Formats: sequence, C-alpha cells, structure tokens
Amino acid sequence: RLSLVLDALESDGLIVRDTGTVAVSYTAPQSGLAPPERRRNLRGAFDVSPPPALDHVAIVDDVMTTGATAGAMATALKRAGVARVDVWALCRAGR
Repeated sequence: RLSLVLDALESDGLIVRDTGTVAVSYTAPQSGLAPPERRRNLRGAFDVSPPPALDHVAIVDDVMTTGATAGAMATALKRAGVARVDVWALCRAGR
C-alpha cells in the first residue's frame, strides 16, 4: 500500500528515498501495548547509518496508531543530524 503512495508523491515532484533508517534491536510486538509501553518498547530501537545528507525528512506511515514508531524513528533521524522531521500519515487508527 505504502509503495503506491510513495510512487504518487514522487510523480508529483517530491524526492522519495530510503534514508537508511534501520531497526537495530528486537522489540516486542506493539499490538496490545498501551501508549507509554509502546514508547518504552521502541526506545533505542532505530539507528540511521550512514547519516543522511538531508536537512528535512518526512516519515510516511500508512496507518498511525499512537505515533510511537514514527517518534522513535524521528528521534534517530534527529540524532543523525536531520534538522526537521515531519510525519505524514495516511490514516490514524481510532483510540
């Protein structure tokens, strides 16, 4: 699903690329966890290597639940030197 959205964004002139954000540690499944547990579960789970030569990055998520994953990825990108990180979600799961 997400690849279709990224293709559409690229056809509209946005530069779409993989920044190299990778999961560096195993985490328990997020389903069934409360929001604070989700954030704790993902603490330190992502790393960016090599650091992107970009000042502005958008994380594109198909379905955002609590935002814990996007938040952890944004933290890793900021640690790698990205000045601005936006999160674009196609839909937000109900609470």
